[in-house]
Amino acid sequence: MQSYYFLQKIRFGDSLTINVKIDADRLNDYVLPLSIQILIENAIKHNEVSSEHPMLIELVAENSFLIVSNNLQKKINLEEGTGIGLLNLKDRYKHITELQPEFIVTTEKYIAKIPLIKEA
Repeated sequence: MQSYYFLQKIRFGDSLTINVKIDADRLNDYVLPLSIQILIENAIKHNEVSSEHPMLIELVAENSFLIVSNNLQKKINLEEGTGIGLLNLKDRYKHITELQPEFIVTTEKYIAKIPLIKEA
């Protein structure tokens, strides 16, 4: 995620911020490979990211989930997404845990909750 964020910071500068607020005791938990990047890609793809409309993405560990949220500022004239990335995440998690990802849209935020996997 850090490498992807570095590249997007070159593109968007101060218009994009990612805050990671995860307690140290949760840093040994896992998520599926590239799942965080997929969620960040979706946030950038579907929302305006500009100096007039900066994007804030936050990552927080809560209970058994990693919550990735962003302010909602949908692009004008946006083509509907296929949802393949989110369906792929749901399908991949089915094979690993009983917990399933959740995707919530409010008037102000998009919230994705993906299961944290404990080290065995």
